[in-house]
Amino acid sequence: MESTPPPSTTAAPVRVPKRGCGSVFAGIALVLIGIPMLVCPGPGMASIAAGIGMIAVGLGANRRRGE
Repeated sequence: MESTPPPSTTAAPVRVPKRGCGSVFAGIALVLIGIPMLVCPGPGMASIAAGIGMIAVGLGANRRRGE
């Protein structure tokens, strides 16, 4: 009598959305760079606002695709 192989114990691979990841990472970098610019010379508030906008665009791209 042939034995059947045991069922796989690994879960199905998780799909990671790739669209928008670049803008999310760039937005996080802008926010992190903008924080020290609040006390040092530089456009800190503008950098933080641009970073938050880029994060929103990146997350919106993933949400529109239904992922």
